[in-house]
Amino acid sequence: MKRGSKALVEVAAQPTLIRQRGRGVVVVALHPPPLSSRSLATLVDALAGNFCVLTPDLPGYGMSTASACQDGDYSDWLLSLMDRMALSRCVLYGRADSARFALAFACRHPERVALLLLDPVTHHDGQELVPDVDTAELSPVLDGRHLERLWQHSLLLQQSLMAADASATANDLHDIAMDLWRADANGLRIGSAARPGRQAELPTRSATPIRIIVGPGESLPHAWNALLVPGSRTDVSVHVADPAPNARIRAVQHLLRSAAVDGLLASASIGPLRLPQVRERRFQRARDGWVHLREHATGAGRPRLRLHALGSSTQIDPWHAQPSDGGPWLAPDLPLHGDSSTSFGCTPPSLAGAIAEAAREAGYLDALIDFDPSARAIADCLLDELPGAELIAHPPGAPIGTVAAWQAVDLAPARDGRHLQRAWQLARAQWTEQQKRGAHAGARVEQLQATAYAALRCGAWYPTIMGWANLQARL
Repeated sequence: MKRGSKALVEVAAQPTLIRQRGRGVVVVALHPPPLSSRSLATLVDALAGNFCVLTPDLPGYGMSTASACQDGDYSDWLLSLMDRMALSRCVLYGRADSARFALAFACRHPERVALLLLDPVTHHDGQELVPDVDTAELSPVLDGRHLERLWQHSLLLQQSLMAADASATANDLHDIAMDLWRADANGLRIGSAARPGRQAELPTRSATPIRIIVGPGESLPHAWNALLVPGSRTDVSVHVADPAPNARIRAVQHLLRSAAVDGLLASASIGPLRLPQVRERRFQRARDGWVHLREHATGAGRPRLRLHALGSSTQIDPWHAQPSDGGPWLAPDLPLHGDSSTSFGCTPPSLAGAIAEAAREAGYLDALIDFDPSARAIADCLLDELPGAELIAHPPGAPIGTVAAWQAVDLAPARDGRHLQRAWQLARAQWTEQQKRGAHAGARVEQLQATAYAALRCGAWYPTIMGWANLQARL
């Protein structure tokens, strides 16, 4: 997804990630569970030249916190999102299971939807449910076998949602796997709740114009047939498109152009919209990407900039209990780590430059920089970028350094998914090494999961990162 904006916005008392790109009539596009909003990047690229496209992560997926949505009904959540964004009326697009969510919302709140675009893809009527994808248990286990199942589910999802797109690469499959990894059991439970027989029958009358895209030979979900009954007082039409992703996207573009010509979009809101970020956890644009920041902004002492080891800023949580002068602190996810972008290059100066840009924007020009030993090279480069800053020793109990053998681990995405197993073996090896140094009493599978995920975020850059991190940890 090219340049735009994204923010964590508080919706229904929970942080929700919203991406925004383009100008014009606002199109709210709902991604298919259990994926995240980044799965709609190709659609956003196609529409952003003429429309303002908002793509939120549904509750429990991507970076959005799970909410109290019951039985796969997101209507109240979506209404809260539109109210929070001061969005009075929009075009609403739903893909796969999100087509059901979008239809339910439009039937309950027709005054908020100028046009409803539904792309069911697969409609899972009873026998069409794919148990391995929808109901599998993906909770982590110590031997890492859950990652084999995760990759198999990713392949099935790619075939189901992307119409077995022959152009799908190992990176595409890896992105699906990472979305599944993040959704885990909770996300699958929410998605499964949307299936027929597990939710109340949807309303089948709406004052909203509805356009439905189907593939050749596809039928509508059984519960939707009433939409086509004469006298239903619903402006609805069905459009056939090839199942290939690009063909479905062209169909969406055609339907939007036709709706604009017919005057159906005249009442829709115009964007871009202001994204009211949660200050404590937010994204800051830096250079050609985004730095994910966590901040504690209160206190009168000198501000601190805190750099984590391989992983994410969540690793610095234990540091907060350490004695300090009570000043504010800013903890970025290092570029290539956590939820920061991977587009900054992989040298300490380039990573430090991105962090410094975010720190300057946040007002941390003369911060004390405390850091894990493996981030020493970045900390040193930050002194050149932030002349008023000063290095201090990392707090006791901070994550320890690495071992040289880990530099050779190849975590670049592979079509057979073996890079997931390599990441798990790496996580176990790191944990064993830390146990030898007395850092941990015993391995917890959730912590192994977090370590493996952090390593996979670095992907093909992992050996390079570990090379300079290993050197600096020993200086």
